[in-house]
Amino acid sequence: MNFLSGKRQILIGTLCFLIGAGMLIGGFFYNKSRTDKLNSWTQTTGVVVDYKISYDTDDDGFREEMYSEIVEFEVNGTKYTATDNSRSNVRPKMGKERVIAYNPDNPNQNMFVASGKTMLILLFALGGLFALLGAGSLVTVIVSKKKSNENV
Repeated sequence: MNFLSGKRQILIGTLCFLIGAGMLIGGFFYNKSRTDKLNSWTQTTGVVVDYKISYDTDDDGFREEMYSEIVEFEVNGTKYTATDNSRSNVRPKMGKERVIAYNPDNPNQNMFVASGKTMLILLFALGGLFALLGAGSLVTVIVSKKKSNENV
């Protein structure tokens, strides 16, 4: 039983496929950019000196504290800080060591070496799912159209 008309199913299938393909392409370029930086930037070890608190509120109104580590590292005698873009509900341990990659020409451009993988996994997983659903929907329409044309 088909709940959507053929045109609507083609539109939805095409949109899902395009969204999924866009996410996969975005994931590829995100990974390439990240890998290029990791390969060309200098890596050093920093120490967690503080953390930033933000709050997430769920549908029930429960507020949860989320923490982003602030790490201090030194380049040529100058101290720099980096704030991790990822968040956790576990309070960071002061003094914990983290590996930082930084642009040698501008150490204010930096990133956490171990962070960013969650975004990449989400882009590839959701992108693959949307692309498969969209392609499956389009194949279903094409097959059903062929069958209906053969029966005429």
